Amino acid sequence: FSYTHFHLLQVLASTTQTMSLNQVATLTGHEGAVWGASFSPNGHLLATCGADHTIRVWAQDSKGVWVTRQVLDGEHSRTVRRVSWSPNGKYLAAASFDTTCSIWEELPDEEGKTEFHCIAQLDGHENEVKSIAWDASSSLLSTCSRDKSVWVWEMEADKEFACVSVGTSHSQDVKTVRWHPTRELIVSASYDDTLKVWMADDDDWYVTETLDAHDSTVWDVDFAPTGNEMASCSADKSIIVWKYDAPTTGKEGEIGVKCWNKSQTISDAHSRPIYSLSWSTKDVIATAAGDNAIAIYSRSSESEPFTRTHVQTQAHQTEVNCVSFDSSGRYLVSGGDDRTVCVWEVLPAPAPAPA
Repeated sequence: FSYTHFHLLQVLASTTQTMSLNQVATLTGHEGAVWGASFSPNGHLLATCGADHTIRVWAQDSKGVWVTRQVLDGEHSRTVRRVSWSPNGKYLAAASFDTTCSIWEELPDEEGKTEFHCIAQLDGHENEVKSIAWDASSSLLSTCSRDKSVWVWEMEADKEFACVSVGTSHSQDVKTVRWHPTRELIVSASYDDTLKVWMADDDDWYVTETLDAHDSTVWDVDFAPTGNEMASCSADKSIIVWKYDAPTTGKEGEIGVKCWNKSQTISDAHSRPIYSLSWSTKDVIATAAGDNAIAIYSRSSESEPFTRTHVQTQAHQTEVNCVSFDSSGRYLVSGGDDRTVCVWEVLPAPAPAPA
């Protein structure tokens, strides 16, 4: 009877089961751990990536079964860590441990069939690239790396990408970058236990705030759909919800002016490090962790705190590396060290049987 089992019993006892996850698909094909997964903006496609150096694009067949549509290989020589669809749905970006990123576009062939083709490769990082993300306009990209840097890239008219800024404010490996859903603002999360908020002065991106409430590596961060809040998760097994408050003195962007404040801390959210977090359009947070579980958090209104409303124990046979909602908030995808991708439907919990 291990600590993990004891903690799981505590978690289940403190969970108000008002939601549930119904597994609708288990996708196999990756030959190594699955590290990243993301639905396309319209939900028709699903991209996954992993330790086998490949990206897989999945689609539903005429019977609604998710099948492999295309395997994107040959561009990367090491683990592909993260995939990200542009908000306009035209492009798919991938970040790899081989220090490069690839940009893919679905293009027609001579027979009129469409396939994804690599249209650009981003070079410049000195070490493993850990994350890549698009801004709301689908014209800017941000990447981060084990080399401790955060880069901003701009797509030019010929679909070439130019690096417009390199930020070196983190002191350790940078795990994740995320763009604000409507503004030109980036948040990065790092092995140095901090989050950093970045804004632009012309093309020069700089850190406006450092958020240091976690006690260990910050693995992931995601914004609420409104952009007024964000949540971060960490190896310290906690989730922190941050809220944007307009400054009463000074101006946002000025050094030392604080806008993002901690509004809630959920301690011991999992029994092992939390690797991934996704905030849905329905105001629901999902987390994935090294305890093989997925947890769901929800609330009745923005003024209320989040509570744990479901725990999917043994969501994967091994550590769960990633979770991501689709744009409707109805479906959730996860990937694990067990080489599988799982698609879940997010539902209200079934009513208890009558006594």
